Amino acid sequence: MKIFFIALLSLSTITSAWSAAAVDHKKFIGDFRGKSFVGRKDLRYAYFEGDISRANFTGCDLTGATIKGLALNTNFYRANMRGFQFQNVNAAGSNFALANLSHALVWGRFADGNFRMAVLDFANAHDSNFDRAIFDYASLHKFAGTSASFFKARLYRANVIGSVLYNVNMALSNVTGAVFIDNDLRKTNQYHLKWPTTTYFKNNNMAGRFFELANPQ
Repeated sequence: MKIFFIALLSLSTITSAWSAAAVDHKKFIGDFRGKSFVGRKDLRYAYFEGDISRANFTGCDLTGATIKGLALNTNFYRANMRGFQFQNVNAAGSNFALANLSHALVWGRFADGNFRMAVLDFANAHDSNFDRAIFDYASLHKFAGTSASFFKARLYRANVIGSVLYNVNMALSNVTGAVFIDNDLRKTNQYHLKWPTTTYFKNNNMAGRFFELANPQ
């Protein structure tokens, strides 16, 4: 019996040590402007606080990571950012082309950003700013973007399905060739927004929308 308890205690100690190591995630606090993190796979659940503007995270695994601060003109090309958290971050002008932002918290300023072919399925972007951003061929399934701004954004051939875009500013946006199915578009500002015949539009709720000078379907 004594041997059994000793073995059990040893196993418990090993398990506890392994668990402690498993949650020992990297922290980057301070100025990391222009730093290269290209291809790093050890940044899962990492924590960034400060300024990572112009840093390069091409091809990184940033699953579950968090950033607070500045990320201006930062390169996240092809990064795995599933569950990533932008906590009120200014990431204007950043590149998210081909990045996986599914289930991410995309909260902050992303004006002039490049989301070409990015995946934003189940992402939460309430009150965020995507003015003039590019979403060509992007996927926005179950995207939560209440009160966000897409002023002059380009959603060429983007797939927007089952998303909540309530009270969103879509004025002067380009939705050529996009797919809009089963979305909540109530009270959206569609000023001067043109819905071309190439746009597939089905079962969207647009009650209370503002569409002066638009050509609503």
